[in-house]
Amino acid sequence: MIEHLVRDPSDSEYGELISLKDPLPGGWFIDGARTPLNDDELLARALAAVRDKVRLAPTIWQGPMCWRTQHGPAIVSWLLGKPRQAWNVRLADARRTKALKKNYGMLWRRTADDPPRKYQTGKVEITENDVAFIDVDDPSPYEPPAVDGAPTLGSDLASDPAFVNALTNADFALAVVAEMSQVDYVRLDGGRTDYYYFRRDEAACLVAGLRGQGEEMEDFQYWDQMIPTAELNMLRDEVRKHLRRIGWRPDLTG
Repeated sequence: MIEHLVRDPSDSEYGELISLKDPLPGGWFIDGARTPLNDDELLARALAAVRDKVRLAPTIWQGPMCWRTQHGPAIVSWLLGKPRQAWNVRLADARRTKALKKNYGMLWRRTADDPPRKYQTGKVEITENDVAFIDVDDPSPYEPPAVDGAPTLGSDLASDPAFVNALTNADFALAVVAEMSQVDYVRLDGGRTDYYYFRRDEAACLVAGLRGQGEEMEDFQYWDQMIPTAELNMLRDEVRKHLRRIGWRPDLTG
């Protein structure tokens, strides 16, 4: 999927190609004055305002939001002053590849070398003359959140080998997101106290985590809408069969 997420670097969506020696074309402004602020400074400013009970002057981005920079053979695209994608990035063995900033945290990802993983996580070092991707070990395996220490629909699904194995089919995984974000579920042996509902982002996060291929929530959040309706409905029937086998049914009480 990274090929869909990181298109050709000449795509106009990525903005103009600027020189590293040029002033940045966009930036944050406070009271009409340009102010270089990073995330930590923005957060500290907001927390201080809450503590002191003062109203903040609005922080407004002015200028282009996107641009690209050349770093020797590599190109980096920027969004609101931060690197988001990179092309022709150098790996440890001198190969070149595309890389995409993960949506949370400081790490990036690239297409993995070997199955079953789709993506390899790493750090990106941007210098004037090149961009390097440094592989790192992935964080701890995904674990669905518990509620007051009790099993949930998420933990029941995570502990079922047949369901986790079915998620290796990407279309089935997308059908899980569609089903679980549109239908409330309750345990077969319980009542409303065992009611469970997934927001779309929560369902996508669960699917990405259980697949264990280095994917993210955004890889599954809305892509089910690309599957033909008849095919998606058949896949959702399969999802319901798994859920009933595990002990959950749709909540029909409204």
